[in-house]
Amino acid sequence: VDYNVNLPNEKQLVRDFEEIMKSDVEVNLIGIYIVNLLSLNRQIGYDNVQRELLKRIKEMSNIVKKHSKLYKWEGPVFLFSFENDNEELTEIIKQIESVLNRPVRFKEYTISFKTNALGTKYPTDGMTAEALTENLRIIKYSYLRDLHKNENIYWFSTTLLESSKRMLLLEKDIHGAIDREEISIVIQPKISIKEEDKPAGGEVLARWNHPKFGFVSPLEFIPLIEHEGLMDKFTTLIIKKTEKVIETYQKVEQEKLELAVNISASSLVTGHINDLLIESGNM
Repeated sequence: VDYNVNLPNEKQLVRDFEEIMKSDVEVNLIGIYIVNLLSLNRQIGYDNVQRELLKRIKEMSNIVKKHSKLYKWEGPVFLFSFENDNEELTEIIKQIESVLNRPVRFKEYTISFKTNALGTKYPTDGMTAEALTENLRIIKYSYLRDLHKNENIYWFSTTLLESSKRMLLLEKDIHGAIDREEISIVIQPKISIKEEDKPAGGEVLARWNHPKFGFVSPLEFIPLIEHEGLMDKFTTLIIKKTEKVIETYQKVEQEKLELAVNISASSLVTGHINDLLIESGNM
């Protein structure tokens, strides 16, 4: 049992699934992935978010109890099994999403859990609970645009295997890339109409030259940074690199340079980035 949420855990799922397989029926293993749980914890506080989440978990358990237990899996993911009845499954997913998405006010904040439903099939996609949960892990770390979505569920397919290997490696490497300051910046200039030969400032863009994959798009690594809770560290690095650019430019050109840096709303809420901006003489 996972005592934080008072639900059976993955070990219990494996034992229960062994019994399901004896009945020789086709079964869907469904994961409910709360994609914004980490950012909510950071903004509002773990204890505050956990109290609200526990209320929703009880509601989710009641929705699925006719068919399955609700299990706590890794991170912000809950699992349940369901025999192949796509119409009823679709309705259950809608009910769960409605429960989790329902907004509630807490002081100046709104708590609303944003979700993705992930799905894999027994025996089509795997013959054991371990194989099926690995499939869900692959979906979780794959681009949603590459997935086959049907009836509000992102389903596993074998074509995801290669892209998932890349994503798992990028996830592993992004921590070190930030710590070692391997993320670089480039400046997209803004040109004044009045003075076309002089930049009127610019926008700072982050770039990551990965040792294996080469240049990785921000569309890939920014969501990873958010997911791993690294946004404050990343933003701090970008601000410091931007300061150096401004200082160098002003020494050489003897004039002011204005650069725009994109800052996540979650970083502004924590206060750390606000303090950093205040401390900086150039920002």
